[in-house]
Amino acid sequence: MSNLYVDNIVEKTTGNGVHIPGHVIQVVHETGADAEVTGSSNTWFNGPIAVSITPKFASSKILFTWSQPFRLEGSGSITRGGIRVVRDSTSIWNTIGLVEMFQVRGTSGGQELSQVGCGNVLDDPNTTNQITYYVQGLWYPDSGTTNMRMWRGSRGASATALEIAQ
Repeated sequence: MSNLYVDNIVEKTTGNGVHIPGHVIQVVHETGADAEVTGSSNTWFNGPIAVSITPKFASSKILFTWSQPFRLEGSGSITRGGIRVVRDSTSIWNTIGLVEMFQVRGTSGGQELSQVGCGNVLDDPNTTNQITYYVQGLWYPDSGTTNMRMWRGSRGASATALEIAQ
């Protein structure tokens, strides 16, 4: 077994980066200023936080991590909605392929669910073009749900994309 000792690894050609399988090539992080977004019923809408990254290598994987504060509000006995992650316009994470992820059941009257949804997705976009990751929300009006709010900024929203060499 040999050992290799170095103080610095420098790319040979400027702008190409250093490609070591399994290592992080670049990181993009976003928290954003305070903002609130609501959407129309039964329609996916972009939350207020997004992160864009331009992979240096088409073979790279992107690890997208996110935390998204949201509130479902309603006046019926059931308040329900869901969240998903999209790359540009392609859904890459959704709870078991369903749109409903969160639900509150109770007696008739005001229902509210405030939560921070969190997750991560290991994506294989196979491109060197810029891509953007969003957390989207959706709420159902059929059971008395009246709104879904999503926030960023001081409420704790964040999104991070890490390019990982393969």
